[in-house]
Amino acid sequence: MEIHLARDGSSLGIFTETEVREGLAAGKFSPSDLAWRHGMATWIPLAEWPEFAGAGVPVFAGSAPVPASEIPWEQSHGLGSLFRTLGLALTASRKLATGRFEAGGSFGLAYAAIAVGFIPLLLVAILSSFAQEGQQEALLALIGDRDGPFFDGVRESLEQSGDGVAYGIPAALCGAVFLPLIAAFLGMLEWTALRITGAKLAFGRSVMASMSLRTLVAIGLLPIALLTGALGLALPLTGLAGDLLGAILFLAILALALGRALGLNPWRVVLAWLIIGAILACCVCGCAGIIALGSVAA
Repeated sequence: MEIHLARDGSSLGIFTETEVREGLAAGKFSPSDLAWRHGMATWIPLAEWPEFAGAGVPVFAGSAPVPASEIPWEQSHGLGSLFRTLGLALTASRKLATGRFEAGGSFGLAYAAIAVGFIPLLLVAILSSFAQEGQQEALLALIGDRDGPFFDGVRESLEQSGDGVAYGIPAALCGAVFLPLIAAFLGMLEWTALRITGAKLAFGRSVMASMSLRTLVAIGLLPIALLTGALGLALPLTGLAGDLLGAILFLAILALALGRALGLNPWRVVLAWLIIGAILACCVCGCAGIIALGSVAA
């Protein structure tokens, strides 16, 4: 059974019982280090694990259990704990290593964050829709009358684009409902890719950590999204650069938070994303090739 270890709010990694026992004997781990494995309700010091008594660790029966995690939402549910957890995900991600990330609490956290951030989310959708129209007009003016298959294709695509405002508000409403579910699906893909890299992770905790953190970071960065949306209205082409920088910031914070929560190097999370992207690209190219071959054969 895999055992998660943490010390002073930072993850030490995931180990087998044999590795923990050897680490205790060698002084690599301390009896006061917190430990957790799947099925446990709380993080408990190694000193309270009977399994490691043979490694020279004193066993204290009947001692008070250690709080399950340092994540405020997992200690109590309320508006204050929601905002503290949001701040923790954005700025103090080391404490995420002690989180349980159980399904019920994680989905509750995600939907609570969406409820609080729904008005800003709606404003971002409206601003982005208006900005998209301005960006389309600016790109058409930039292309002008230039000839060539590439420019003709871009011009045709921009001219056929629908009314972004008409779709912006429904998209925001659908996003509010389905964002956690989509994030959970992405978490499953991440777990699979991380397993390919050799990471040993519990499926449920990994998926729920990915889902809740992806939602929290998205809601927490809404003020920046509002700023880039307003910039896109004033300066359409500059707004495109702002959107790109916002996406990079989102991915950077998410990689750091998810890496800390799972006890992994954030670059390993980025590698998992690249693996997912490569697999999806291969699937898309394969489907396109099959369709093309079918068209030729017909």
